[in-house]
Parts: sequence; C-alpha cells; structure tokens
Amino acid sequence: MGIRRKIRRFRKVYKRIILIFLVSFIFSQAEYQITSIPHNSKQLALHNGLDALYGIDNINNNSVSLLHYPSQIKLLSYTSQKFNFSFLDYGILENKIDNQIINSFSAYECLIQYSSQKIINDLFKINLLSGFLISKIGTYSSNALMTNININTKIENTYLLLSLNNLGIVLDDYTNHSIKLPSFSQFSIVKAFNNDLVYFGYDHIYNFNTDKNEHIISLRSEINNNLLLRLSGSSYRKEMLVDDFNNDFYYGMAVGLTIKTNKKSTFDIGICSLGTAGYLYGITINY
Repeated sequence: MGIRRKIRRFRKVYKRIILIFLVSFIFSQAEYQITSIPHNSKQLALHNGLDALYGIDNINNNSVSLLHYPSQIKLLSYTSQKFNFSFLDYGILENKIDNQIINSFSAYECLIQYSSQKIINDLFKINLLSGFLISKIGTYSSNALMTNININTKIENTYLLLSLNNLGIVLDDYTNHSIKLPSFSQFSIVKAFNNDLVYFGYDHIYNFNTDKNEHIISLRSEINNNLLLRLSGSSYRKEMLVDDFNNDFYYGMAVGLTIKTNKKSTFDIGICSLGTAGYLYGITINY
C-alpha cells in the first residue's frame, strides 16, 4: 500500500511538473498564464510594451487573434467593442512513469473581460478592464475575478501610463493549497518622433508575487501608408542565453508587421524567440 500511495502522489506532482515546464519559459508564475501573456500579435511583437499607447493603436472595433506557442500550446482571442474572450489551450498532456503512459488529460484557461474608460478634464484617461477566469488542469479547476486598472496621459509628444494588473480574488483554488493571482505593476513611457510616425518606448514591469523586474525596450515605425513595423526586446532574454553568439543575438527578441488594406481592415503578424524553447508566433485580423 505504501508503494501505491507514493505512485499516486507522484502522478499528482508530475502533472504539476508538466504544466510548469510548458509555460515557465514565458513568465515566472505557472498558474493563470492567460492573465499575463500577449493576447494578440501587436502585444506579442512588443513583449506587452509600448503600453502608454493604450487605445491609440487600436483603430478597429473587432479583432481575431491566433497565437501559437511551443509544445502545441495555442491561444485564441476575440475582441468585439468592449468585450474580449480569450482561450489558452495546453492540448492533451500525458502522465508518464518510465515512459509508459498512465493516463492523459487536457488543460486550458479561459478569460472573459469587459473594458470601460473615463476621461478626467481632457487630460487623464482611466481604463478599467474587469474579467472572469476559468482554469482547468485535468480534474483540477480554479476560477477567479480580476481587474486591471491604468491611467494614462499625454504631455506634448510624450505618452505616460501607470497600471496595476490582475488585482482580484481567487474564488475556487485547484486544491486546498491557496495560490495568488500573478499581480504586477507596469510603468510605460513612449516618445513620438517624426510627426508621430515613429514611437520609441520603455516599459518597466514589477511582479509582486515573484519580486522580479522586467525591462522592455520597444520601437514602432510606420514604413509607408500600408506597412508598419514593430521591434522589441525584454530583459528576460538574459535567462535564455547559451553563450553562443549566433543564437544569443536574437534570443528574447520580437518583431512584427501590420499590413493595411483598402477595406479598412489590417493584418498583424508577430514572432518572438523564446530561446532554446522555440518560437512564439501569431496573426491578428482587425476589422
């Protein structure tokens, strides 16, 4: 009986190891990944940077995004007016012992959000994004209520933003062990150049749960009337380096393009290097 109990405990722990291995290359906390990762190709190409341009870069009311992570992890996001629905699918995971499949299970996260905005004296904008999260890992499930709040302003050709993200409560934990929402703050400053054709920005993200800082440098440049370029780099790249210049040069870097059409719709594509873990890439259709 002692051996059977150990095996059962090992299976539960192994499920957690599998999940953490698949998603830990993105952010520090494994739970509730959907609350911190990019939801569209613009965010992907910018490492969630240039946040001070919140609402400025979105000229379309509706969009559909598909992002593809390593290990066959996929994210589908749909935005319509003030509503957003995102679904992160980890696929079918296998529980193995000595390379023998004991069982398999699915894992996913779903996030529904509603946005609202208030303008104060034509100077400050306060944006509120409220959401409900459902997370499921095999037979384990959890759900939470959360809110993102940010305030932004513009001083001449400089944009500023300060935000608090993933504030809320966990309504139902996976197990008896309580976990926290991955709350973080973000400060963003963006400078516009060349009649607003080029934007250069710096973002600082502080993760409260892990006490880690992330620094993001981003560039957005309009090449012509139909093409827009995005480039970014994150300080997290130092955790991906392997002392090989040919690979280290682009590890942790991201790039993206926006292609405009005559029908007022746009197509965004983005790709980001995750080091030895592979690539994250996505496409967004705005209409």
